[in-house]
Amino acid sequence: MRPRKMTARKAGTCRQCGEPVLPGQMIFWARGQGAWHCDCQTANLTADQCTACKGSGMRWNNAPCPMCDGTGSRKVQDFAKAGGHDNSGPEDRCCGDLAYEDACARACEL
Repeated sequence: MRPRKMTARKAGTCRQCGEPVLPGQMIFWARGQGAWHCDCQTANLTADQCTACKGSGMRWNNAPCPMCDGTGSRKVQDFAKAGGHDNSGPEDRCCGDLAYEDACARACEL
């Protein structure tokens, strides 16, 4: 069957690059073969963008996007959704972000 070019309606996985297919992306689809991006490189760039501001870092009123702290990065957005903690274990939870060594030292009474 000849593949059809269409806009994705559902989330899935690209069979060529293995990255997510998001609703609204342009894809090729064929029965029995699944879906794949029309342009995997461009699609992968959008997978790294904040979903709230579409990677611009700004809201509609030119205020910084609160979901990604104005960076436009999905990594920052996912970090914030996880509670903003990226510590290695339960003994480090009191320290918050380990980049702030003074706060960590005070919390651990060092």
